[in-house]
Amino acid sequence: MFKLNKAYKATLLTLAGLMVGSALSAKEPLKIGYSDWPGWVAWQIGIEKGWFEEEGVDVNFQWMDYVASMDAYAAGLVDAVTMTNGDALVTGGTGKPSVGIIINDYSNGNDMIVAAPGSDSLADLKGK
Repeated sequence: MFKLNKAYKATLLTLAGLMVGSALSAKEPLKIGYSDWPGWVAWQIGIEKGWFEEEGVDVNFQWMDYVASMDAYAAGLVDAVTMTNGDALVTGGTGKPSVGIIINDYSNGNDMIVAAPGSDSLADLKGK
């Protein structure tokens, strides 16, 4: 299981708090669409650990396919969505006003090529 440091937990809660703050006039919880991308799965950890309830953040996370989450946001079915910077331009093209809250992560070695044994470098993949 992932061990998240206090700074990461605080970041998740701060982001959710900022999003909730923008929807304070609503009587319903903030609805956030999110999908299966490693950087966004951290939301699920916060949900399962009860961090949002613990901090009094009234939020309803809705798990959906990536493109469907952007469509739901553009249609007003969710209040916020997790998406890449480039895809935010796509939803912006629909006329949906948005504010970006961006915390970027870096791969730092998380990206890899899965190959047959004996393929230890990109040069080994040449012609295959």
